[in-house]
Order: sequence, then C-alpha cells, then structure tokens
Amino acid sequence: MNGWDGALITALLAVLAFVVGQALLRFVVEPIQEQRRLIGEVSNALLFYANVYHLELFKQPDERQREQLDEARTTLRGLAGRLQASLWTVPAYDTLARIGWVRKKEDILTASRELVGWSNSLYGGRTSEQRDRRRTIIAEVLGITQKVGPPE
Repeated sequence: MNGWDGALITALLAVLAFVVGQALLRFVVEPIQEQRRLIGEVSNALLFYANVYHLELFKQPDERQREQLDEARTTLRGLAGRLQASLWTVPAYDTLARIGWVRKKEDILTASRELVGWSNSLYGGRTSEQRDRRRTIIAEVLGITQKVGPPE
C-alpha cells in the first residue's frame, strides 16, 4: 500500500461524511427549523388577528371588515394546515418529540384544531371568551406562552 491508497481512503471518507452530514441537515434539521418558524408565525397571528371578528349575526360586515375577516380566516386555516403538514415533513417525528426536539404530535394537532375553530368563529355567534380560550390553548400547546407570555 503506497501513500496514494491512504489519501484516497481519507478523501472517500471525507466525502461520505459530508454527504451524510448534508442529508441530516436537509432531511432532519431543516424541517425542524421550518416547524419552529411556523410556530413563530402562529405567535404573530395570535397577536395580529386578536381583534379581528364580527359579532353581529344578522348584520353583514362592511367591505373593509369582510376583507379583514377573510384574510384572517385564510391565514389561520393556512397555519393550521401547515402545522399538520409539518408532522409529515419531519422524519421519525415521534422519536424526535420524545427527546424534545419537536412539539408533541398531540400538541400540534390541538393547535391546528383550535386555529380552525378560531377561524370559524370570526363571523359571529361566538363570544370573545371562546376566541380568547382558543388563542390561549394554541399559545400553551405550542410553547408560545413560555417564550413571550400569554396572548393579549
């Protein structure tokens, strides 16, 4: 065995380590980071859409109110769907949840359900206490309350 053999083996091992590292980054770390960014977007929505709702059941909202309500509904439902999708994009989700790298699956599903419920309640018929309860549940199960406090 000459010097080239050792150099070739070292180079192949370095390439293999690089490929494995890149695969871990691409398929594990990036989806986890994306889910955390998504939780940040939910935190933003908790504050941004806190005062968007229309209580009067039999009176139509004006055009500006309707646009706000429709935007909020679309955004909240989109966040709910993206939260559920994040369960599929992170490989070995249950294992990573057990070791604390991602939120528990039940927490993600609860937050998703509450976002849909909040979206449904924007056009009246629900009290502000019910909406606030949903927002509080979302903040608690996603760990938002621990980082920034309860939704206002």
